[in-house]
This record gives sequence, structure tokens and C-alpha cells, in this order.
Amino acid sequence: MERASDLSDAINKTLLVRSKNNQSVETAATNLVHCITIIRRFTESNLLLLDLSRRVSVLQSLVHGELSMYCWETGAFGVACMSFLGIHSEEKSASYTPTFYSEHRRRIACHIFTRDKLAVAFTGRPPMVSYRYFSTPMPLDISDKDLLQEDSLRRAASTLDGKGWNTNGELHSTTVMRARFMIAMIRDELVEATLGRAGHVNINYLLDLKARQCALPEEFPSGIRFSAADLSSDLPHDIAYLKIFTQLEHLQNVFFAERLLQRYGHVGAGELLITSFTMVTLTLHFWMNQDRFSSPAMRRNFEWIVLSYGAPGAGVLCQELLYPTFRGTHPLDAKVSRSSIIQQLSMLVSFFDWVRPSAPNAKLCCNCSTVIQRVLDHTLNDAEIQGTDTRLDLSIFDQPDFSFELMDTFDWLRPDVQLATPIA
Repeated sequence: MERASDLSDAINKTLLVRSKNNQSVETAATNLVHCITIIRRFTESNLLLLDLSRRVSVLQSLVHGELSMYCWETGAFGVACMSFLGIHSEEKSASYTPTFYSEHRRRIACHIFTRDKLAVAFTGRPPMVSYRYFSTPMPLDISDKDLLQEDSLRRAASTLDGKGWNTNGELHSTTVMRARFMIAMIRDELVEATLGRAGHVNINYLLDLKARQCALPEEFPSGIRFSAADLSSDLPHDIAYLKIFTQLEHLQNVFFAERLLQRYGHVGAGELLITSFTMVTLTLHFWMNQDRFSSPAMRRNFEWIVLSYGAPGAGVLCQELLYPTFRGTHPLDAKVSRSSIIQQLSMLVSFFDWVRPSAPNAKLCCNCSTVIQRVLDHTLNDAEIQGTDTRLDLSIFDQPDFSFELMDTFDWLRPDVQLATPIA
């Protein structure tokens, strides 16, 4: 009777909220918080509570933005539940027999670890869970449908390859989850090298990290591995979205590695510019094909995508316009030229301007748009003759305030930053 009374009191204090069409993200987030409140009346933590916490963290990021305390607090609660239950620590066993429960545990742990690394890259805050203390293996590449039926689960598990990937070329939710988790593990090392005080970090270590990331997509099955043909309209839009998104995650790691190498004095051949150009191009593919990626689940990620992948690349491209490092076409990629950079940045301005003023990160998008537009105006209007000094009065800019140093490629806006002399 006492538990029944507690439940009644909790429900009365957390009445469910309904939106007009009952599909509002804000409504879903509010109701999930209510569900968590009810569950915590009866238990300290369990797998259901952990699952709800990861879901509400995603929704809070859509409502309030990744930089908000709401999002950070719910993310921290999920990590706390995971470590309290010990789900982050599971030793790999050769005799492992998958069950719905064991695979669900692995999926949640994998998701929380990956999301933590996404938040770190965006906010610059230290990670809440480290790869050094995370031993839970990835979930097997099994479809949701097969996971729910014991016989199907057993059959599906028997057809996987030695690394746990499906061999039929299908793209499951776990296929994407596994690929992103592998990327997140390397990103955690990059984060440690950037934000930590690790004594083992040097150029050779960073070159190894970059090589490992560049080789990583070769470990993916064909169902998730990206190719240029995936940009065509023949591929189903949901599959194309997931493959392009995963490729952007991969490129961002390469981008971070190249930025770190520059910090340690490694002189490359312009790889950072090529990576930045590719990131911007893939980001713009979503903008230029809005009719193809029109589902609400995809569209509501556009603001986050353009900031996470388009903005860092744009900073490098803007710097190239102001302080050119090559003439004609780039020696590493003939598609990259001064003209193509200007075209990509012009379209990116439109993408930033598309973000609604009420969006959580609207001000940051507006600042990025303003900086890019002024760099384009200066490049096209003020530097009329070859050899003219293209330096710009940087004091006029409101610098985009990125926290993560490797993401902040607009750091050249600061007057104390010394850049290389433009080519003659």
C-alpha cells in the first residue's frame, strides 16, 4: 500500500504533457523526465532508468542545445547510472552467448560512450567516461527484429563474421552504432592528447593515431562504408544519411589529428585543407538535398551537423582565402581551388542563415555566417589585383566561441595569433 501511495503521489506531481500533435520534441523530453522521476521513487538505478536517461539526454540537446546545463546534467546522470551498474566494465568472453538483455546492455553502454565523445568535441569539456576505463565489447551486428526473437537471434549470431559484423551487407542500427563507437574510441585518445596532460603525446604518437583513423573505414562492412556513389539519389535516403553522417564522424577525427599535428610543429602538405574542404562539401550535401533528407528525424539534426562539421572546416577555408598557400588547383586534390573554396563557403553561408533564430545555437550560427560572409566580401571586393596583401582587419569580427581548441578554426580572428605570410 505504501508503494502504491508513493506511485500515486509521483504521478500526480508529474502529469504528462501533450503537444497539439503529440509529436513535439519538447513534449517527449518533458514526459521522459517525468518517467525518470517516477522510476527513481522505487529504485536507485536499473537498465530501464539508464535507457530513459540516454534518450532524454538526446532530446534535451535538441531542445536546449549541447552547451546547455540541461543536456550536460542528463548526460552525466546517464554516465553515473552506467558506472553504478557496472555496465561499462564487461570482459570479452570467447564463450559469449548473446541474449536480448546482454545485447541491450552493450548497446546502451556503446551509445553513452559515443555520445559523450560527441559532446566533448562540441563543448570542450573533459569526457565523463574514458576509454581507459571502458571495457564493454561492442554489441553484435544484429537487427532489432532478430534481437527480439530467441531463435532468430541465435541464427543471426551464427552468420556473423569473426569480428561481429553481419555478412549479408545490410545496414542495421547496430552497424552504425559499432562504426561510430570505433571512431569514438580513437576520438577519446585525441581528446586526451588535447585536453589532458599526457606525457606520451608526440608527433609519432599522433601520426599513428591519424594512420589508425584513416585505416578504420576499411574495417567496416560494405553496408556502412562510404563511397562517392552514395551521394547519388539512387541510394535510399535513410541509408545515404547514415553513411554520410558516419563518414563525417571519420573525417572529423582525421581533422582533429591534423590540427594536433600542426600544434606539435608537424609540417604537412596541405592535408588539413583537403580534409576541411571535404567536410564542408559533405555537410552541404544535406543542405542541397533537403527534399531527399526531409524526415523530421534527419532535419532536426541539420543545425548540429553544420556547426560540428561545416563550421570547423569553414574556418580553415576562410584562412586559406586570406592567407593562400597554393595557386591554381591544390596538388593533393584537383577539385580544390580558390574558386571552389569560394563556392562552398557561399553555400555554407546560406546553410547557416537557414537555422531558425530560436534554435539553441542560433547565435553561433549567425556569427559563423557573418565571419564567412565578410571574408568572402573582402576576398572578392578588396583584393582586386594579384599580390595585394589580403590581410583583413580582424577586430571587426565577433569570433565564434568554440570551446574545443581543435574545433575552433576561427582562432585566427584573435589579434595575438601569428599566421604564415601569404605566398608571393
